[in-house]
Amino acid sequence: MSSFGLKFTALAVLPVALACGGVATDGAGQSGSGLTRAQSCEDLSQKLRADAIALVRQAADESRTTGYTHDGWVGVGDRGEEGNFGGGGNGGSGGSAGGGGSDPSPTTPPSGHSETNNQVAGVDEADIVKTDGERLWLLHGQELMVIDAWPPQSIGVERSLPIEGTPYEMFVADGRALVYSTVYLDVPSRDGSQGGSGSGWGTDGGVWDEGGYPGYPGSYGVPFTKLTVIDLDDRAPRTLRELYFEGNYTSSRRHGDQVRTVISGGISYTPPGYWDMPWGDPSSAHHQAAVDRWEANLIAALNARPLEDWLPRTFEGDAGDLTTLPPSCGDYYAPPPGETQPGLTRVVGLSLKDPKVVRESAVLGHANQVYSNADALVLAQTEYTASSIWGSSGERTALHLFGLAGRDSKYLASGSVTGHLDDQFSLDERGGVVRVATTSWGSSSSGESENYVFALRRDAGTLKVVGSTGPLAEGERIFSARFVGDKGYLVTFRQTDPLFVIDLSNPNDLKVLGELHIPGFSDYMHPLDAGHLVTIGRHRADDGWSEDALALQVFDVTNPTQPSLKHKHVFKRDGWSNASYDHKAFSFYADRELMAFPFSGYNERGMQASLEVFHVNAASGFRQLGSADHSDFRYGYGNEVRRGVFIDEFVYSISGGAILIHALSDMSQPIGTLPLPDTYGGGGYDPGPEPWESGERL
Repeated sequence: MSSFGLKFTALAVLPVALACGGVATDGAGQSGSGLTRAQSCEDLSQKLRADAIALVRQAADESRTTGYTHDGWVGVGDRGEEGNFGGGGNGGSGGSAGGGGSDPSPTTPPSGHSETNNQVAGVDEADIVKTDGERLWLLHGQELMVIDAWPPQSIGVERSLPIEGTPYEMFVADGRALVYSTVYLDVPSRDGSQGGSGSGWGTDGGVWDEGGYPGYPGSYGVPFTKLTVIDLDDRAPRTLRELYFEGNYTSSRRHGDQVRTVISGGISYTPPGYWDMPWGDPSSAHHQAAVDRWEANLIAALNARPLEDWLPRTFEGDAGDLTTLPPSCGDYYAPPPGETQPGLTRVVGLSLKDPKVVRESAVLGHANQVYSNADALVLAQTEYTASSIWGSSGERTALHLFGLAGRDSKYLASGSVTGHLDDQFSLDERGGVVRVATTSWGSSSSGESENYVFALRRDAGTLKVVGSTGPLAEGERIFSARFVGDKGYLVTFRQTDPLFVIDLSNPNDLKVLGELHIPGFSDYMHPLDAGHLVTIGRHRADDGWSEDALALQVFDVTNPTQPSLKHKHVFKRDGWSNASYDHKAFSFYADRELMAFPFSGYNERGMQASLEVFHVNAASGFRQLGSADHSDFRYGYGNEVRRGVFIDEFVYSISGGAILIHALSDMSQPIGTLPLPDTYGGGGYDPGPEPWESGERL
């Protein structure tokens, strides 16, 4: 039985050779610069084995030379990713309670509402809350809550659907939801023991000591990313499909009914005995002999390992039973041995309309950033190994381009650039050209950091760098980036805040058109209109450190050769905002020139949490409409506000403890309040079960 009482059928991995059909080849099977498509399951097994052996040899060579190991190659994809743990707990269902405002509640349907703050227009990103203007769908604790949000004074929970595991985020479209959660399963580990009995980061997949971690039930097994597809029919919501992918949820995108999910890790790369690497004096013959024995034993173990002991597992759930889904070996791509950090990145395609068919492509290596528009998807993998393919030793980023057509995610080409990416906004694709902004540590002649913008164009199976700005802002690093049409915008920081405007119209000749230096920095940039950017970041004095405060700015880039600061709003209260590092916490409603974001800080009452709401435009700048204060709701996800949603002339602020609704015309008091259940079992609001609650796990 698993940690959640599930029964397993066909748990033993199916013979992978039987799962592999014919593979469309392109001659020698070479499908890109450095990446080769597996031609069969046996070919895939050989590629995995050769890559792992190359990494063992690299580690052994380093120990022979230096006397100690370089553990940077240990598979990040095999470890639980920090930040991948949302709030768990008991769940429950909330009820509605009226607010204290006097504004009348509307009687007609709303005319408009804000959406998730997506990087690319028309390409949806998963989030913890979605709306159609009349309902809110909210992931809270271990529940998907369906909330009647209109009219605002009558807000209430329509139903609450339990979700297995720890939910992260979701899509909702056309009457269906796709929810992502992490589930820890007691499946047999790679070394033959039960995953639930492991502790630490070994090959058994264990993440926490047995017994789990408070707030994360069953978190002592092997982590799987669960995809739950739900029909949200008002009369009888039901689960359409449950899929479990071994590994960690990285990101996802939706184009119409097509959803692509990126999952990293799950591959068993670290061979038993790796952590027993000998340490000692490299000049000692005894140490050299010990390293030789260690290397030979590990290579022998890797050569004897069957394919099913390498690949991540995939299960189909059905009424509590799990059935193993065999791998499709011909959808795996690998670089030359030793040219990437261990790990695996899978791009899983699924249709919300017809979730029966799943398409998958996978590349060796751990992707840490994802970009997608309607036609292309780009994976970015930071690499730290020496490479004759990716370049000289040091910090580089490998880029893998996929074409999106129908349900397929077709691998097209690979390339690489110097440095690492700050976040997903450092990556872009337009007209067949991939644009990327990077920071490289210690790459200059003086040993200082440098920053770059590169343009790469597909040439057969290669992404070739065709243009570069050259090094920018030595000694600084990128704090935010944004690509808008034929312009790129960079903010770097050390003491002052240079805003660079870059001409991308000719990929072969990237040009810095202008730059502006002011104290402080911007963490997130958002297009306000064709000639202006609105940013959230930090104000600093001229010394670059004192007078630290949260700040909003509007930059005028109408004349790209002379960018200027047009408006600035500095918070007088000490605090910070989640929107500085989570773009989905930044709500922008362009139709009504409205923006909202969480604010957290401390005052004489203790921790303060609010949603700050502003009207903003290029002409008049910032006008604060008010704050939705959640400081009295001190349980669940903590005190911080998580999201803000605009529906007509109302703003809905969502924290771990409540949803408050304010009229934008007067934000002094909420006109509607919905307390949310305490996700940690600490005595929060819980009205008890409702008749429509079935109690069945979704």
